[in-house]
This record gives sequence, C-alpha cells and structure tokens, in this order.
Amino acid sequence: MKKVEAIIRPEHFQTLRKRLESFGVKGLTVSEVAGCGKQKGQEGSFEGINLK
Repeated sequence: MKKVEAIIRPEHFQTLRKRLESFGVKGLTVSEVAGCGKQKGQEGSFEGINLK
C-alpha cells in the first residue's frame, strides 16, 4: 500500500480523479484546504468520493 498526498487546484480535481481511477485506485479521501495566498478569500467545497 502506498500513500500519495497532493494539493491541487479545484478545477483539476475531476481530471486527477479520472486518471487515478484509470491506474486502478479504488478510493480516495478529499479534504478542503485553505491558506492565505492567491485565492484572496474565495471558498470551495469538495466531498470524499469512493471510486468503484
């Protein structure tokens, strides 16, 4: 078992999820993160997904 941790832009999430699924990844945990930087207070929301 391997652990991969990545911080990505929200608009790239679906592409990454599909790519991981094509590599055989069965599930993943998604967390919303926030920081002080270029987002200038914009908020987003994502939920965990269990890939089949």
